[in-house]
Amino acid sequence: MTDLFRSWNGDTPGRTVSEADDERSPARRRLRELMSSESRATEVDAKDEESAASLVERVRRWLPRTPRDVLLDPGRAGCLGVVLVAVIGCAVLLVTRDPSGETRAVPSRPLPAPTPTSATTSRVSELVVSVVGRVREPGLVTLSAGARVADALRAAGGPLPDTDTMALNLARELSDGEQLYVGVPVPERASASGPGETTPTTSSKVDLNRADEQRLRELPGIGPVTADAILRWRSENGGFESVAQLREVDGIGPVRFDRLRELVRV
Repeated sequence: MTDLFRSWNGDTPGRTVSEADDERSPARRRLRELMSSESRATEVDAKDEESAASLVERVRRWLPRTPRDVLLDPGRAGCLGVVLVAVIGCAVLLVTRDPSGETRAVPSRPLPAPTPTSATTSRVSELVVSVVGRVREPGLVTLSAGARVADALRAAGGPLPDTDTMALNLARELSDGEQLYVGVPVPERASASGPGETTPTTSSKVDLNRADEQRLRELPGIGPVTADAILRWRSENGGFESVAQLREVDGIGPVRFDRLRELVRV
């Protein structure tokens, strides 16, 4: 019976009818291709699973099992981390280091030299003035810096009745060590230290290049500090060439110079 189904139908002799039908049917050919592809995919998946399992096993061998293992034995990962940190540190050091290798000093601004006037001015905070003549309480009075003649008269109890004070400039600023004559004639020696009601002659003027400290202190507004400043300036500059140079002495301002320029000479 089998031979009856074998007939020539354009195919190769010896094939069965079912095999010939499979060759001519597109659906059957597609089914065989899909079955062949699935078989190959199964083989590839099996190979991928084996590769993944092998990779996981290698990672487990590299990584420590517990944090305790990391502390006791850093292993390859820990060593690589230490080496990486060291390499980064060296790179940062090379980038930030000065190529010349020299240490550059930061220039500092020089401090301003102290001026002698500041020390001289800070020391004079009070004035001691001698008030003599027709006042209620003659003698020494202590006043604050910048006091006037009127303040000295008030500190001495004020002038006696019928005392002529017109010769006094009550608004004049006092200096330390000054002496006021109220209502009495000014002695000849102290005429230069008086209120200035008369203009002294050239012979009675104080020579700035020869006067000592005591002679300089007889001038109005010149105390021990200012007299010492005059002597120091004269020593440092080789003497005065003009009265105007008195303005260069520490402690002598325009007002004080106006009172002194007619009382001194060079």
